[in-house]
Amino acid sequence: MFYRHILLVALFLCVTAWPVNSQTIRITADHWQHFTETGGRGIYFELLKKIYSEDILTFNADDFSRSLNLFNTQKADIMVGVYQSDLPNAHFPTWPIDTDSPIFAFVLKDSQFNSIESLNNKTIAWKKGYGFAQFFPNVHKPYLVEDIDTGFKLLQAKRIDAFFDYEANFKQANYQNVTLFKIHDTETLYVAFQNTENGRKLAAIYDKKMALFRENGTLMRIFGQSYERSLLSEFKEAN
Repeated sequence: MFYRHILLVALFLCVTAWPVNSQTIRITADHWQHFTETGGRGIYFELLKKIYSEDILTFNADDFSRSLNLFNTQKADIMVGVYQSDLPNAHFPTWPIDTDSPIFAFVLKDSQFNSIESLNNKTIAWKKGYGFAQFFPNVHKPYLVEDIDTGFKLLQAKRIDAFFDYEANFKQANYQNVTLFKIHDTETLYVAFQNTENGRKLAAIYDKKMALFRENGTLMRIFGQSYERSLLSEFKEAN
């Protein structure tokens, strides 16, 4: 146990001394309640503050498609909470940051829809920028909305047959005539880095700190009640 503790301390010192450009690290993400909030708040942002030096980080919690554009135009160094397929040219670390929630179909209670098959050839909407097309190839022309509230309003106005989104974004009190059913299981979420020398260095720091933080309990403390769902405790690094 003593030698294991010494090894962890040595690893921490090695990682914190890793040479990275001292310039500002620009971090962007979709705005997710509790995870990526404005002002650099939220679980993912708090984790990155622990991994890097907080005083050189800037945070942007914005619309998903705008965050993608910031990253793709090199106006952000890191994008948090993406599928690897969202940014095929990015550099990804070994460690994920979370396990995404299942995707649900929201439909009107008086409709006959109760499965993904029942929605064939129907009008489906989801938020612009979400990579849902990869999961639902049979939805050929989805109606893309700018924000979640617009999706639910279109559903209530019967302009669409179903709205695909996450259960956490559903406010039952506001949409009492809406019900839901699961249409896609969980997916792994990552932190994307620019595919540059500096981006690869940042990713290497991320991987080493994530391993250390799981070992010393930091991940559990930061994620709190979301830690078990994240599956970070079960993640196995390749040998």
